[in-house]
Formats: sequence, structure tokens, C-alpha cells
Amino acid sequence: INSDKNKAKKIIDQILSSGDENQIAKLIKYAKTSTNIFSTSEINSFLKSGISEIQNESLKIIASDPKIDHLDQVINFLGDQKLKRNAERTLLSYPQLISQKKLIDKLSSGDTSKTIVIGILKILHHFNKEIAIKTIISKMDDLDLNILSECSDALIKIYKSRQITDKEIRKIESLIQELSKRSYHLHCFSNEITNDCDGILINDHIKNDLKLLSRIIIKLGTLENSDVPLETYIRYVESRDPNMVPLVIELIDSTFSKENKKLVIPLIDPEANPVKNAKDIYGGDILSSEAMLLSWLKSPHRWKTNISMQYIIQKNNFSLLKDLKN
Repeated sequence: INSDKNKAKKIIDQILSSGDENQIAKLIKYAKTSTNIFSTSEINSFLKSGISEIQNESLKIIASDPKIDHLDQVINFLGDQKLKRNAERTLLSYPQLISQKKLIDKLSSGDTSKTIVIGILKILHHFNKEIAIKTIISKMDDLDLNILSECSDALIKIYKSRQITDKEIRKIESLIQELSKRSYHLHCFSNEITNDCDGILINDHIKNDLKLLSRIIIKLGTLENSDVPLETYIRYVESRDPNMVPLVIELIDSTFSKENKKLVIPLIDPEANPVKNAKDIYGGDILSSEAMLLSWLKSPHRWKTNISMQYIIQKNNFSLLKDLKN
């Protein structure tokens, strides 16, 4: 290509103007070692093409010559299954201070999609650990349990190579308390509608949420001990095997703080009564089923909104919809 720039430029222009996706992808692939062949606007057009092969080859070019103009789009590709691997590699080729600031800005923005948020959380451990931890913990007030699960996984990655501080431990313990209370709310909600045939979908979703919450709580509570085989213990909890659950309870008893083990063990132990424990621990500070339905109606989780709305309509409880406006 470099032997005759004018001729090469003519051929390149012909291929680009042809609109032939395969030829354009091949051109980008062969040209990736000569980053000055394409202008910034041409690379931007490749990134916006919507064609994964062209986008992936363009990411490889950017990795060789990372420009700020492309950074936003590279981060957005973290949320695309077909592009995220090359997007991660490309992102790591940028100066770390610049890319981390942009990542944190995106993570903190309410306009960033869930898939991009998850993509950012998966790569954040490569950056400044202190800033990453602070950002991840601040993100754990999110209502979406899938995002909280990714947050806990991101913290696990970081603490495998970094000692947790006392200040961070206190924040994690506070999070465990908040998530435990969230679990107790769900147990009480389920208890109120457990024999209600109209509440089958809600109960199914509560079970799924409780499973996710248990996983997150166990992960957070064992952050100080990176040698714990987490997935094994989580399988024990979910199997509810009477021979294996005691091992998890033993882990919690030896790892969690005194205050938190009192909250968490009744949520894990199949023989415990979480509804009774909720009343003993929180008294009247547990949300009623109507308050829970209202919170689900306001949830950004579309399925929660749909099934709670369906339940309210089946019960002719339209007064609750009036509360939604307040």
C-alpha cells in the first residue's frame, strides 16, 4: 500500500464507495498496521456501520493509534456481545487516566444502558484499584440485582490482588445489611401472597430475586478471603442439601461480622423462618405487600412492573394506582 500512495488511495476510495461489506472489512484488516490510511471521520463511519466485522477490525486499528474521538464509541461497544472482547483490548490501549475517567463518568450516568454498565464493571479491575472500589460501591445502591451481581464480581477481581481496608470493610458490611433487609422484605411479601393463585408470577420472581441476593451477600461477605470456593458454596445454598448447607453456615459464622451473621444465617438456613426473623429484627419496619407492589410498579425492571400491574388489576386494587401518581 505504501509503495504508491495515490494508487492505493484510489483503490481504497473505490472499495469504500462500493459499499461491499466484506471488501471493506478485508481492507481495514490489511490496513491496520498503517493507521494513517483512514481519517478520523472514516473510522467513525466504520464504527457506526452496524456491521460487527467492520466494527471489530476498526477497533483493532484504534488499538494501534488510540484517539480520544473514538473513546465514547469504544466504551459503548463493551455492551455488545460481538464487539466487547476487542472493545476491552482497545480500551486498555488508551492512557489509563483518560479512559478510567470516561468509564466512571459513564458508569455514574443514569443514561448509560444496563449492558454497557455491566461491560464497564467487567473491565474496571484493570484500572486504579482505589478509584474502582469507590465507584463500584457507590453503584451498589442500584435496584437491578444483575448490576449488583456484576458489582460484587468486580470487587472479587480487585480484592484478589489487593488487601481490603477497614473503611472498605465497614462499607461492605453496611451493604450486606441493606441487602439482607431487602431479602427479608421479599420473604414477607412472598408470605402474604404465597397461597394466592394470582400471585404465582410474583412469587416466582421473588424466588429468583432471593437467589440472586443470597449469591451477592455471600460474595460480599467473603471478600476478605479470596481463597473461598464461592461457586461451590453458592451451589450448596441453592441445592438446599441438608448435608451441605451446614458448611455454608459454618463459612458465614467464621467470616461475617457478628451483627451480619445474625441477619444472613436465617436467610440461608432452610430450617429457619425468615418471616419470623424479620419481625424479630425489624418489627414494624417491614414493607407491606401493597408497599412492595408499589415499589415494583415504580421499578425500572419492566417484568416487575408488568407482573405487579397484572396482579393489581386481578385484585381490582385500583386505589394503589392512585398512590403511584404521588
